Amino acid sequence: MTDPRDLPSVDLSSEELLKRLAERGLAASAQRVALLDYILGTGEAHLTADELHQGLKGRFPTLSRATIYNNLAALAEAGLIEKLDTPEGARFGSVPDPHVNLVCQQCGRISDVLIGDRSLAALVRRAADAGSFDARTLSISISGRCEDCARA
Repeated sequence: MTDPRDLPSVDLSSEELLKRLAERGLAASAQRVALLDYILGTGEAHLTADELHQGLKGRFPTLSRATIYNNLAALAEAGLIEKLDTPEGARFGSVPDPHVNLVCQQCGRISDVLIGDRSLAALVRRAADAGSFDARTLSISISGRCEDCARA
């Protein structure tokens, strides 16, 4: 597996992370800021809660899995990260511009495909407006087989 820190990342300053949390009404605990920073720093990777726990326990030796799960739920609910349910369990990643998640059912690989489609953003706005809904994120997933698995 590729180390998620080797992938392109969303590079935000500490000030920007704090601003994003405040805009969503979330307290900026050290663990929450570190978790959000870690997820945004993994680029296209979609990590499990256990992978995130492993990645952060060096900085926070007493960090519990419960704290990870609670913060992941709060960050996803606020639309700051994406929760993607896969057959192997939940995975979490950054929320790039409108994109499609391509999920390989054979190897579990997840790829974000940035579609940059203004009509998709317009569709989301129309649906949200019609339902008097405050849309925070959009997640579309397509399941199938990746190129490598299809060739095998």
